[in-house]
Amino acid sequence: MHVLMEGVPKTVSLHEVGEQLAHTPGVIAVHDLHIWTLTSGMMALSAHLEVEALTNWPELLTLLRARLIHQHGIEQITLQPELRRPA
Repeated sequence: MHVLMEGVPKTVSLHEVGEQLAHTPGVIAVHDLHIWTLTSGMMALSAHLEVEALTNWPELLTLLRARLIHQHGIEQITLQPELRRPA
């Protein structure tokens, strides 16, 4: 039933993943973070990341994806970079 409702997996802490993403060099903030179970044993994540610059986005994306896969077992990952707008 939990899978049908696409709930947050019990093995992953939404807060911990968000903190890890936010404390990565080059990332300023994280919002609209969602983690859910697609099927038994397969998790998905989507998030918007405020970044310092887009010039290093390919390298940053590779680093973040590797961490999410190896440390949390999340394989379906969608990360949207956003530049911080001047105040």
